Amino acid sequence: MNATKYFGQTDMGDAIFAIYRLRPSAEVTYQEMWMPGMKSWETSTTLMRLLTGGDCTLEEITIEAAKDAFPDAF
Repeated sequence: MNATKYFGQTDMGDAIFAIYRLRPSAEVTYQEMWMPGMKSWETSTTLMRLLTGGDCTLEEITIEAAKDAFPDAF
């Protein structure tokens, strides 16, 4: 994986209420969740649980969609 991938969680396809990212760094890929109250990206296993569980509220999104949903994350 060379580039950061972003994922958004929605309620039935409406507005994105949570964003996650897979961020490569050296030989490690970090799973992170944006925490609006703390205004920071935090390491979390939530994304992998959603991906492996086949959660229907999660989809891969563009960085632009992530920025639109949570501009403070960038």
